[in-house]
Amino acid sequence: MWKKRLVRWIKEALVMALLFMIVTLAINYLKAPEISSNILHDFKAMTTAKERVTQKDFTGRPMLLHFWGTWCPVCKTEIDNIEKIAKTDRVITVAVKSPDLHPFMKAHNLHFPVIDDRDGSLAEKFGITTFPTSLFIDAEGKISFVETGYTTTPGLRLRLWFLSHFR
Repeated sequence: MWKKRLVRWIKEALVMALLFMIVTLAINYLKAPEISSNILHDFKAMTTAKERVTQKDFTGRPMLLHFWGTWCPVCKTEIDNIEKIAKTDRVITVAVKSPDLHPFMKAHNLHFPVIDDRDGSLAEKFGITTFPTSLFIDAEGKISFVETGYTTTPGLRLRLWFLSHFR
């Protein structure tokens, strides 16, 4: 009797997990920015560490271009994942409309490269309206994946690994 209940419970849990995944993917698809092509827009920017960043810096090996804000609750939750990824992979982040960026970075002991997009013009150029948004760039400098909302460290690593091995 208890085996039948256990099997039924497992089936229900699997169905619920599948439905959750489908809904999550659908929401992510609807919220993803409209990117007219997979090619990065031409831009020039400076990180808070005074490092120059251009479109050419996005070639050679896969990387993550991550748009976020200090005012965004989901971004704050995800920021440790970005810090972990930045220790092993190429990551450049864009802090959008975040006047308190420097104190925030110091308070959270964050060291990844950040472009301070105070007026939101870089996010606008890329069509980013939902935060956080992650653009996964392949070795040729093309946008391969776009993710909006919270992404786990394994999720970030998996996408970058995929780009390293299959693109």
